[in-house]
Amino acid sequence: MTEKEENELRAVYEQWPDSRLAKAVHQNKNEYRPEASALMFDILEKRGIAPEALPMLAASAPHPSPISNDIPKRDTFFMPARLPRMRYLARKLVFLVILISLNVALEFWVKHHLTPEFQSGVTLVIIFIAGLYDILGMEIPRVRDAGLSPTLLLLFLLPPAGIVLLILLFVLPSKTRQPSTAWEYLKIKTRHDANL
Repeated sequence: MTEKEENELRAVYEQWPDSRLAKAVHQNKNEYRPEASALMFDILEKRGIAPEALPMLAASAPHPSPISNDIPKRDTFFMPARLPRMRYLARKLVFLVILISLNVALEFWVKHHLTPEFQSGVTLVIIFIAGLYDILGMEIPRVRDAGLSPTLLLLFLLPPAGIVLLILLFVLPSKTRQPSTAWEYLKIKTRHDANL
């Protein structure tokens, strides 16, 4: 860690209350780099807090809200936690091309190999799986990224409102989220300073 990074981190940590610093040093130390933990410990010592008092002080730190806008821990390529609008647009277009291609290919195959009853069943299964992935893998992450409630997706059940919601999801920018750690704050700040 450079001296500049250390000074910036120190400035951020000095704004934190004692309970948050104690919790970071005592309970969540594996989430921070050793240098950052040492800085927090140093700040606590300067404030006159003994190392023996850290467990009690850490326990008094407020617990995070169970309902949070933060990115969930699991974030995969096919099931992203958040989906910015340009990625959403690209995924939606690729999804539609794949869905149409798959449906056309299966139409030709099914006509020659299956009875009409199975043909409609296969089409329904494809539509069900595609709809499920669309909601879980694209719509919910995009709504989360825009800072809206996922319950808004119920508007898709009303055709005019669903079209308006779809257009809004293409247009609304990503909601910036507040960094939860000082390291995230520094990453965002460094990116911002580099763009100036």
